[in-house]
Amino acid sequence: MRKGCLALSLGLLVGCAGSKVYISSVYVSAGKIAVLPMSNESNDLDGPAYLRKLMEDGLRARGFQVLPAAAIDEQLKAQGFTDGGQLRATTPQKIGEWTGADALFYSTIENFDYIIVGFYAQRRVKIVAKLVDAKTGERLWEAERDGTTRMFAA
Repeated sequence: MRKGCLALSLGLLVGCAGSKVYISSVYVSAGKIAVLPMSNESNDLDGPAYLRKLMEDGLRARGFQVLPAAAIDEQLKAQGFTDGGQLRATTPQKIGEWTGADALFYSTIENFDYIIVGFYAQRRVKIVAKLVDAKTGERLWEAERDGTTRMFAA
């Protein structure tokens, strides 16, 4: 089931399905990106860490300079932030200062569930993400992706 989720998640990141996308007209380069802990609106407790790692790997594979998650989490924890949902309580400028990032990758899991019934399995994922300039707080990029995988056991 994880392989199906991996393929679906990577597909969500690169945009295989049509969805809402915003790109700033002044966007040039992201510099050092901090992929922040995900906000989780789903019932799955493992989803945020799993998908965050997939997004980090996907950005690195595309040539972006991604800061180590452990260092980001350490800096955020020192400021009292342990969950992605808490990050709305501060500014991008402060997060950028704490992490040393030029751009911040915020993301929210809106749906991360699966159904297994006998020989049938289905995984549904919906993610909303945005890239924000850490100095100005300006939104550079934003997208919403959702997808479903269905598998039948033979």
